[in-house]
Amino acid sequence: MGINIISVAGISLVILVISSLVKKYSPEFFIVLITISVSIFLIILISYLQNILHEFDFLFKFSNIKQNLQIIILKIIGICIISEFSSNICKDSGNLSLANNIILFGKISIILTAMPIFKEFFETILNILKNSRF
Repeated sequence: MGINIISVAGISLVILVISSLVKKYSPEFFIVLITISVSIFLIILISYLQNILHEFDFLFKFSNIKQNLQIIILKIIGICIISEFSSNICKDSGNLSLANNIILFGKISIILTAMPIFKEFFETILNILKNSRF
């Protein structure tokens, strides 16, 4: 079951027209309308989350990635989605500096969350170098 991009594009265009009218005549409700609209799309996407998690589970089992690293990877994906969602809402409301700060904080959070992956990577490289004969 895939997402029908034509439906998403059509609904997005309708929301665009409605939000443009709302912004023109009642700017205080514009951000509320955009937030509700984006939230509806996220709720629709959450219905696909089970399929996505199933695919990740298959990939993790296939690659023998440790469970703690699997959790870190999923956290990083969550940080990306939440940062992008929040940043886009700020951009839509006209607050570009706040949007940029959210993206920066998201990037820093990803780096901090990924530290155990970097550590595992470097330990693996060092083990390979120790076991090789140069």
